[in-house]
Amino acid sequence: LKSKGRGSPRGRGGCSWVVERVLSSQETSTPGMAVGQKQDGSSGWSAQAASEASREYETEVHFQKCYGVLAELFEAQGHLDALIPRGGFRFLDLGCAPGGFSSYLLDDHRCLTGFGVTLPSLSGGFPVRVRNERFFLQQADLFELGITELIAAEVHICICDAQYLRNNISWDDQYRGVRCRSKQHGVWALLLKQFWLGLMKLAAGGILIFRFGWRDPGPDDPATVWYKKCTLRLFCLLMDLFEQVRDVKSDYFNALQSSFYVCCSNFNRSRFERRGGAQPLW
Repeated sequence: LKSKGRGSPRGRGGCSWVVERVLSSQETSTPGMAVGQKQDGSSGWSAQAASEASREYETEVHFQKCYGVLAELFEAQGHLDALIPRGGFRFLDLGCAPGGFSSYLLDDHRCLTGFGVTLPSLSGGFPVRVRNERFFLQQADLFELGITELIAAEVHICICDAQYLRNNISWDDQYRGVRCRSKQHGVWALLLKQFWLGLMKLAAGGILIFRFGWRDPGPDDPATVWYKKCTLRLFCLLMDLFEQVRDVKSDYFNALQSSFYVCCSNFNRSRFERRGGAQPLW
């Protein structure tokens, strides 16, 4: 990933991002090595080595994509200058691996402290590529994590972008976390659990950022009736608790997919508590 302007992983902001494939089937990850050559000089890669190389490459691409998406979102929101306290901000990144979102926020000079939660690698979670003295990582299954067990303090920005993993979407192709009845149930359950944890830690005036997807095959499709009802209820709740709810669609990443990001700003903490806290989510 290369950046034009201030959106590089070493700076703040987000301008025009140009995505380039840095590794293809015709390239090798070690300079001076022939295609298909192992580091010991023998020819051919083992299936395990090829799989590990593929996972490392996909992790790096995902890291850079997350960094770039948040750079775009910050640029679209005026870098949140009117919303972030003058004394700086703390953030909570739920489902933080591999760490692109957290890395971008830590690069912001206004960032005081960051907290991240990710699925342990033994359960199929992806590695976190963030090493910073201001970043505190908690390894846990979000489905099983209670609010009293969450190490994060009160935060000003909360990101909810955890994926519901399965065997084909996990670090070693062996997901060992909590399973739901179906993929759709898992996606919704995980999103609502993130909201519960995040809103309980979000300070008054805070910002909630999450990824969402919308497909509309028509009013007569019975498979999506429940999805639409849940979506309408969810966004009604968010618009009641936040002053502004705005969608942000990346021009460069996942542009052809139906997913997009939502930025909810100026959290009404007192109203949230009067409504019974996170109870309406259930």
